[in-house]
Amino acid sequence: MTTINVITGRLEFKPPAACPKNPLHHTSFSGQHTECSDGAIIDENASFFTELQQVKKENNLLRKLLRTDQREFIVGTSAAVALEAAHIVSPIRITRRNEKKKVLVKERVEAILTRLWFNHGQPFLLDSRPNMILLNSVNHCLLDLHGALGISPGEVRLGDILVELLRDNQEWKARVASGGVPQRNLDMSKPVYDIDTIEWEVVVMHEEDFFPPGDSIFAHNAAARTLRDEQPVSSPTSCHVPEHQPDSQFNYHHTLPYLLDSNNDVFRFKMRTTRPPTEKLSLFAMMVNLQSKLYAYIKNTTGPYQSITGLLQLVDLVISAIYFEPRSPLSVNPAATEASFPTPPSDEGLQALETGDGDPIPGSDLSAGGHDDGSPEPVDEKGLTYTETCILLNKIESGELQGAEKAKAAQMLLFGVRGPEEPIRLRDFDEEEEE
Repeated sequence: MTTINVITGRLEFKPPAACPKNPLHHTSFSGQHTECSDGAIIDENASFFTELQQVKKENNLLRKLLRTDQREFIVGTSAAVALEAAHIVSPIRITRRNEKKKVLVKERVEAILTRLWFNHGQPFLLDSRPNMILLNSVNHCLLDLHGALGISPGEVRLGDILVELLRDNQEWKARVASGGVPQRNLDMSKPVYDIDTIEWEVVVMHEEDFFPPGDSIFAHNAAARTLRDEQPVSSPTSCHVPEHQPDSQFNYHHTLPYLLDSNNDVFRFKMRTTRPPTEKLSLFAMMVNLQSKLYAYIKNTTGPYQSITGLLQLVDLVISAIYFEPRSPLSVNPAATEASFPTPPSDEGLQALETGDGDPIPGSDLSAGGHDDGSPEPVDEKGLTYTETCILLNKIESGELQGAEKAKAAQMLLFGVRGPEEPIRLRDFDEEEEE
């Protein structure tokens, strides 16, 4: 419909009641866009745009892993089999709607982990190879979705790592107290820290769901893990899980429900890669992952293996040693100052951290911030508001928290206030079908 503008005397066209949609970008052509000849503007908040960027990033990471790792991490199958890039420490997912705040949080978390030597003193990024391994889709689901697997360096190696960390931490504390270099400066070339020499073991939880008696998988042992330009690998061994028995009846090899080889010995494997030194798999990230799997199992299982409870206690000590950081009286961390993030006036919600009582993961009754209009502050997927996240970051960066308390705060940042989520069990699918 056209009308005459009595003021200008010009003929004007009314825009349609509904603007036509752009099928490519899912956004509207407004009258202003058309008049300015700008065309359609991509809505960066649209889900397709975020998903596309995420897929591109994941594909790029997968290509890099396939070039250097070449084999599935647990069973050692060739990269010719469809493999996936799996994160070790859960990354902070960023969407366009909350990009600015989450990018800042992600960078601060990465700075903390970098300072604690998660990547040999080099920057530790959550979306980088030190935090990633190759897994097939089945093992990826068993590890992340079902929480059925835990990847451990073995109790003996864990004990050696703990002893060496405690010794290095004492040296670090003395050096900082005397005004020396404040950096951690761990010597990761020590045999105990060398990720390439570790013979990994697979702790299998909920084996009655995912590894029924009589079932087996095929995997290459440590000696057969070769790269493409080396000799062909030997035939894989058949691996299985021992039948559930009381802990007191287990022999030496079966003190934990390990994945066993065809000789009923604990199946062990090494990681063979051509990664550059700055992108080696992070030993500390693997310890954080193991702790999360064991904790989720203990938290959500009635009558868990006592041996797994004992393993978690050992891993907790290692994690506390990893998060150790002496507070220097002569230095102030600029990341924790009010110039970066003003500390909220109330942090009552961290009482669980300060008392040290209760579960390894504090409860969700943190201090509540809010907007000026009285509406509550939004909560992210981890159950934390932005204010609460900043409280945790400030307490960690300032050195106010140490040891187990610092580990708890870091767990909240990585896994949320409820800790690692309850694994999805086979019975959950059965209950859905009955409904």
